[in-house]
Amino acid sequence: MRKNSWLLVCAALLSLTLTRAQAAGPTYIHDTISANTTWTPDGNPYIVQNDIIISKGALLTIAPGTDVHFAAAGSGKPGDGPNLIVEGGLRAVADNTQPISFQPDTNGTLWGAIYFYGSDPANSILQACLIKGGRVVCNNASPTITGCAIYGAQSGVEVALNSQPQII
Repeated sequence: MRKNSWLLVCAALLSLTLTRAQAAGPTYIHDTISANTTWTPDGNPYIVQNDIIISKGALLTIAPGTDVHFAAAGSGKPGDGPNLIVEGGLRAVADNTQPISFQPDTNGTLWGAIYFYGSDPANSILQACLIKGGRVVCNNASPTITGCAIYGAQSGVEVALNSQPQII
């Protein structure tokens, strides 16, 4: 009898532990980011529903293990939004054990781009990111892109107008 009670208590504790490990998300993103903001795995997945601008002077930090999904574009055309438009800073720094993923919310669809547009080069970093179904665009911006896999879209990194990205 005691053995069964002990097993029941262990099962209940394990259940509570597993429940706490689950993310609180999804977290829907639809507004401009105008102040320093951090996304962590606790809010997974973050679903970008429309073009999101990270304003000049603002920094979006994305923690390792965070999943960012992009809603399907309304037009259905490859490369159409939604886009993450970086005018301020984006620090998505992870490692190979806990990469940060950027991907379409619906399998088999494409999204727009992580669009660095005149962004702060010291705070424009993509490291150990998996970028599926979208691209990185540098327009008058020089982000650092290290150890990232960019795949599944019509292009990977597009460089224009005085941009000098560091791609490692």
